Amino acid sequence: MKKDRMWKLGLAMAFSLALAMAGCGGGGGGGDTAAANPDTDGDGIPNAVDAFPTDPTKFVNNVTVLLAGLSAGGFTAATAVNTAGAVVGFSEVTAAPAGVKAVRWTVSSVDGSASAAATLNPISGAYSAAYGVNTAGTVVGESESGAGGSIVAAFWPAGGAAATALPAGSFPGPSCAYGANNAATPQIVGEATTAGGVLRAVLWNGTTGAPVDLGSLAGATGASSAYAINDNGIVVGESETATGVTHAAAWLVSGGAKTAGPVDLGIITVADTRSIAFGVDSTGRVVGESVAQDGTTHAGLWILNPATLAPATKTDLGANGTAYAINDSNRIAGRLGTTDLATVWDTRNAALPNGAVADAVTFSQALGINNGNMMVGTSGTVTGARAFVALPR
Repeated sequence: MKKDRMWKLGLAMAFSLALAMAGCGGGGGGGDTAAANPDTDGDGIPNAVDAFPTDPTKFVNNVTVLLAGLSAGGFTAATAVNTAGAVVGFSEVTAAPAGVKAVRWTVSSVDGSASAAATLNPISGAYSAAYGVNTAGTVVGESESGAGGSIVAAFWPAGGAAATALPAGSFPGPSCAYGANNAATPQIVGEATTAGGVLRAVLWNGTTGAPVDLGSLAGATGASSAYAINDNGIVVGESETATGVTHAAAWLVSGGAKTAGPVDLGIITVADTRSIAFGVDSTGRVVGESVAQDGTTHAGLWILNPATLAPATKTDLGANGTAYAINDSNRIAGRLGTTDLATVWDTRNAALPNGAVADAVTFSQALGINNGNMMVGTSGTVTGARAFVALPR
């Protein structure tokens, strides 16, 4: 049940698509009218955060920067970004021993200038991948470990390059960490495999605590995974239901214990059969996707009651889409359309998706966003998939 979108390595390595990179145009100005009216074009996006305050069809205008990887020509993907501009993901290594390794870049929010990719080494072997980074700079993900090449949940300390396995506790099988919050002792969420081979959503309280089973909608034998956690302890992910389908789910945790959940978040549209939640902001707004029986995905937004975790509203953000991340500045990052293009939504007008990457491209996905609206993801180029950062202008 791992995140099954672009950053899964088999898909990333398969992409070799063309990307036309062109310059960015300037945003429209509001003049005296804009000063008198906080939303001149009536699109629901205040002028102060609307790059096109006189155009009701647009609200973003980004500069896109491609991030160099560890090997020339190798694929890269950026999966998360924190408020300090630390971007994490993974990069192909083409030199022997070839493989994929987690990486960290530091990107300026002013001009998009980026550091070289810093390797986040695996515990052993040639494979590691990073999926989350908190404000303090702690990176979480997965790493090869041991002579048998088992994949385990791992973390890298702020500024550090050496991976450490998160405790396995009573979960002897493969595991992965997807997100960490900004608590003084960070709470880390992911998945771990039981002795019986069942994948379960788990919580690590800090980097030394044993994983806590968050449970499943289907009970003791059902599979589940946790993908994100906010600073208030709301965890979101997916879980198998009693009928054997997968639904977006939410849990509430405090310290090292589960206090509520899992709660079934259901589907977005009546035609859908399954769903997944990928991101949550500080207020309990949850984003993900809902999937119809014919395979059509719908990007979705759930707004939860923070006390009960029950969905108060559900919003369809568009067919052929997935919403991967949401910030506290009303922005959602994801992908939309049959051509699979990086997309950003504003929660104040969710029916107005805009391109997250400045130019029309053949393929792109926005996988993460910070509170400064800096987005990261991956896009197709003539030589393969490349990590990108999109900066607001």
